[in-house]
Amino acid sequence: MLQYNLDQPTNELSIPKEGEYNATILNIKAGKDRDTVWGTTPSAVLLFELENGQKVMQSMLMYVGKDSLLQKIVELTLDTTEKEVNLCQLVGKSCVVKIQHAHQNDTTYANVVDVFPLSEQQV
Repeated sequence: MLQYNLDQPTNELSIPKEGEYNATILNIKAGKDRDTVWGTTPSAVLLFELENGQKVMQSMLMYVGKDSLLQKIVELTLDTTEKEVNLCQLVGKSCVVKIQHAHQNDTTYANVVDVFPLSEQQV
């Protein structure tokens, strides 16, 4: 039987403050294809757990280029020279994420806007 207790404490979705956090990738899954200037581009959705226990989900376009956040994560967390990688290998890897807020229709979203190796974390 599946029960839902309405008497439990309210769990409001909290978003992390802007800043840099040590983070671990908990999950990755295929996202929706997006129409871009390069045509239809696939995306991946990564779930990060921050050092304070908060979780952030971020969709990233799957392209190769100097502004590719996904490429940056692959290059700094996976020790490989392979030209093609299984993105599931990212699960369990850690890095520093930079969080910035975006505001849309009275809602605030936390976005991962950059990533760094753990060796560059702020002291």
